[in-house]
Amino acid sequence: MFDCVILLLYDNVTGKSRKSKKLVLEAENRKENILSERTDRLNALARKEKSEGVSVEEKAEQQRLRDEF
Repeated sequence: MFDCVILLLYDNVTGKSRKSKKLVLEAENRKENILSERTDRLNALARKEKSEGVSVEEKAEQQRLRDEF
């Protein structure tokens, strides 16, 4: 997030806006996709935990994902 803000500020000073803004948007989209995938996985593990239970490995993955948020 901060790297995107720095690039936007740099763009405003240097006038190199088109290409850099495109790269910033692409980076933000990748971050949003990764976040969405992690959230989806965390929700799937939570549903599985309630319905049938999760393995030790899945429980560790679930905790890791929670810690990342």
